[in-house]
Amino acid sequence: MSTFLQVLKGKKVDIPPVWLMRQAGRYLPEYQMLRKKHRLIDLFKTPKLACEVTLQPLRRFPLDAAIVFADILLPLEALGFTLDFQEGKGPILSPKLERSAQVFGLQIQDVCQTCSYVAETIALLKKHLSIPLIGFAGGPFTLATYLFGSLDKAKAFLYKETAAFSHLIQCLTEVTIAYLDHQISAGVDAVQIFDSWAGLLSFDLFQKYVMSPMRLITEHVAQKSIPCIFFSRASSPFLSRLTTLPLSAISCDWSTPLHVLQKRVPTLMAVQGNFDPQLLKSPPQDIIKYVRQCLNSSTRERLIVNLGHGVPPDTPVEGVQAFVEAVKNIR
Repeated sequence: MSTFLQVLKGKKVDIPPVWLMRQAGRYLPEYQMLRKKHRLIDLFKTPKLACEVTLQPLRRFPLDAAIVFADILLPLEALGFTLDFQEGKGPILSPKLERSAQVFGLQIQDVCQTCSYVAETIALLKKHLSIPLIGFAGGPFTLATYLFGSLDKAKAFLYKETAAFSHLIQCLTEVTIAYLDHQISAGVDAVQIFDSWAGLLSFDLFQKYVMSPMRLITEHVAQKSIPCIFFSRASSPFLSRLTTLPLSAISCDWSTPLHVLQKRVPTLMAVQGNFDPQLLKSPPQDIIKYVRQCLNSSTRERLIVNLGHGVPPDTPVEGVQAFVEAVKNIR
C-alpha cells in the first residue's frame, strides 16, 4: 500500500507522503504548450488531454499521489449552467444567479451523464498510474459563491433570501454527492473536498452552510469506505467542528503553524499541508532548509506534506523540485 493511503488509513510511515494541490498546471512548460493549442474547458472535457495533464508533474517529480485534472465547477452543468474559462477572467458561469425564482427553478440532471468525461479520464489514468489517484469536488458554499459571481454577492443573497439560499445549498449538496459517487465508481482511491471560501463565514453561518451539508457529504463518502480529505482556507478557527466529521485528514492553509495544528487535530485524523505556496519561489537551498526544519520538528505521525493552497502559476519548476526532494530526503 502506498504511503499516502497508509497515512490516511492510520498507519505509521518513515517518510511522510507528499503531493501538491494544483501540481498539474500553469507553472509547467509542457502544460503551457498544450494551452497554446487547446482551450482550458477542452482540456477538462477531453479525457486523453486531461489524462496527459494529470501525468505531467509525475514525470518530473516523485510525488506520492496524483489528482484528476478537472475543476470543481464542472458538475454545475448538471444544474443547467454553462461553464467556460476566459484568459484573465477565470471561470464564466451563465446565467448568474440573481433571483430566488432562479434558485427554486433549478432542476438536477444526471451528473454521471453531464460529467461522463471525468469517469473516462479516471479510467485512462488508472491504466498508467502506480500511485493513488485523488478525485475531488467543491463544497456547496464555495460552489454557490461562483454561481453568484463573488463571495460578497453570495453572502448578501443568503441574508436577503435565506430560504432560497438554503434550497440552493441543498441542491449543491446533492450534486456534490453525485459527483463524488461518479468518481468513486470510476476508481479514484481517495477524495478531497475543496470548500475554499468557507473559512470566511461567521461561526453561525459556517455551522449552517458548511458543517450541515458537509456532514451529509462526508457521511455518504464514509459509507463507500474511501478516504476523504477536507480543505478550506482560513479554517483554523473551525477545527474543533471540522474534526467531528468522518474525515481521514484535514488540509489546512499556512495561517496556523504546523506544530499548532498537530495539537488541535485528533491523532486519529491526519494533517495535510500546510506550507505557504510562496515558499516555492525561494532559492532551492532555502526551500530545502525550511522544509527540513519544519518536518524535523514535527511529532506528527499522520502527516501528508502539501501546500496551504495551490501551486501559483509563476512558480519556478526548480522550486517544486526542491520542495519534493526535501521531503523525500528527510531523515
